[in-house]
Amino acid sequence: MGKGGGCGGSKAVKPETIQDQLSISDKMVPRRSSGVDGLELRAAMMIQRWFRRHKASLALRAKCSWQVFTRIEFQSEQEQTSLTDFFADLDQLKEALERERSDLNAKERSRRISSGSDFSTQTPETRKKSVGHNMGAAESVISAETEALLFDRPNKPSNISAQILKDLIKGCQDDQIISCELLMCILDEAFQAQKTYPNIRKMGTDVARRVTLVGDLHGQFSDLIVIFKREGIPSATNPYIFNGDVVDRGHKSVELCTVILGFQLLFPHSVFINRGNHEDYLMNKRYGFEQEVQTKYGEKASKLLRAFGALFSALPFCTVIDGQVFVVHGGISDDMDLEVLEHLQRQHYVSILRAAKTSGAALGDTDPAETAQVVNAVWSDPGTALGCVRNVQRGGGCVWGPDVTEAFLKRYGFTLIVRSHECCQEGHRWSHNGKILTVFSASNYYAPGSNRGSYVVFRYKELDNPKIMTFDSDPHVDDDHTVTEQVSALEKAAMKELLEKVYEKKDELLESFISADSTRTGFITIAQWAESMESVTQLNLPWLLLKDDLITITADHTFAYTEYLHEFHVEAAGKITGLGVADKLYKNVGALEYIFKLIDVDNSGYVSHKEFVMACKTLNRYLGKDVVDDDTAFQMARAVDIDKNGSIEFNEFVESFRLLRS
Repeated sequence: MGKGGGCGGSKAVKPETIQDQLSISDKMVPRRSSGVDGLELRAAMMIQRWFRRHKASLALRAKCSWQVFTRIEFQSEQEQTSLTDFFADLDQLKEALERERSDLNAKERSRRISSGSDFSTQTPETRKKSVGHNMGAAESVISAETEALLFDRPNKPSNISAQILKDLIKGCQDDQIISCELLMCILDEAFQAQKTYPNIRKMGTDVARRVTLVGDLHGQFSDLIVIFKREGIPSATNPYIFNGDVVDRGHKSVELCTVILGFQLLFPHSVFINRGNHEDYLMNKRYGFEQEVQTKYGEKASKLLRAFGALFSALPFCTVIDGQVFVVHGGISDDMDLEVLEHLQRQHYVSILRAAKTSGAALGDTDPAETAQVVNAVWSDPGTALGCVRNVQRGGGCVWGPDVTEAFLKRYGFTLIVRSHECCQEGHRWSHNGKILTVFSASNYYAPGSNRGSYVVFRYKELDNPKIMTFDSDPHVDDDHTVTEQVSALEKAAMKELLEKVYEKKDELLESFISADSTRTGFITIAQWAESMESVTQLNLPWLLLKDDLITITADHTFAYTEYLHEFHVEAAGKITGLGVADKLYKNVGALEYIFKLIDVDNSGYVSHKEFVMACKTLNRYLGKDVVDDDTAFQMARAVDIDKNGSIEFNEFVESFRLLRS
């Protein structure tokens, strides 16, 4: 039986045999009275109606939970892209810190020269360890010298083989950490391989007769294993396309990268890797990959992260299958020009996210039109309305309509666009009259039972009939729990995330509730509550359907907001005089952590007092406040340096925002 068939079978029974069995059964069972038959029929109909309502209720609950997850994810990405407006100031800060370090290094060098320990007298190995790398420098064409520093060369040959990769997969499944030496070798060789590939790679199915296309994996190694078990590992006769977002969110992004890159080194013409919006060092700072590398490799993490950043900048953007199927991570736009995309220098875009906000100004050789091509390729989403508009929901790329798809396919002679970038409940989704196929391969992405994963198999001369395979890497999700239990668990996980968002906005919510409560009774209507929730959280959710999971409703169908928010230890209404940007940043610890990592350019996990002083000045300038003088800033630094060790940890850094407000 083919893979698309069912799990079991049954022996075929001839129609006449069935009729014979029915007639025999009819003879053996005594006929009941029509009254009893009527009762049984009504009972069956009642049970059927109840079951249908129950299924509809479960579907509605699952849909609401799904909306919570997706809206929060999109809002998080929107906040991330909004923070890129902050990058200009942060870049100035980093440059100032680099200049300060250079001045200090110059003084130190003078001292060393006088003592006979000049840098020029160091060994090449010692020199490599003493040289840092600013990611901004990699946004121009990387020189051979810079490459050598980035990848800590010379590295031993990886001597990668199928057996080594099989052993590597087994070790990763057993939670073994890949050695730093092997990882750096693979990153170095993979980077050199990427430089030989065009921005848009072409592949054919005439030899292998098939290709397997994998969507977002997001650090979930178990999903890749499911696909490999079903379709086999990559080889010269078993090609694969990985359509971006290999990293972030999950806990095994390093392992995924190593295995996929290893197979590409072994079979360079059979493994294709497109860049996604998460193959971006700024995204990695917020969504987990940087933290994963630091946790696994400690003091060696800094050089590995620089190597990963350079590698990501060298990944191609798109793949075309047999000249018919266009594969890209995000999508297209109404002005997508493949000729421009094909000829631009992709290594300029170490961070596509940053380029979207600073196109031209900070990237030297790039221009806004060129940058738009790159941003749309990795950030855009298909929509239902005609035309092309800015992707407000994500904050990056565009939303394009079916008319744009038709024009693009006609212009380039393609028949289908395959993209990823969006989690789908069934792992895939068709749109634009079957011309767009979204494929997402990370199952249980939001929570256990939230979604299935999918991948696609295209066969030679059957590209118009792709074989879509769905799976769940956690077999116990369906086996150990009823559908009701699965939906309840999904709801619980969704409500947890939503309550965290409510907590972040508690002060603004209280202001909104007070504004709605014109008579100051402490109560507002449920409609007023829902309106406040949507306007403050900026989450377009069915709040009236979610109310029972979020609040307690009084007997007269109102909401006692003072009692509810008291559980969050909200300040008294009289003390609230309006919120500043610092307060909003303080509540969003994720954003603060992101900023802290940008300031901590050496990835030490600490910020020096001098770095903190410059950060305060830059932040205050961004917030529109008066410039903080050095003495005041140093006093603040000493105040938040609780253990008085001369450096500030992240928790101490968070406390600094309370001082900024006072």
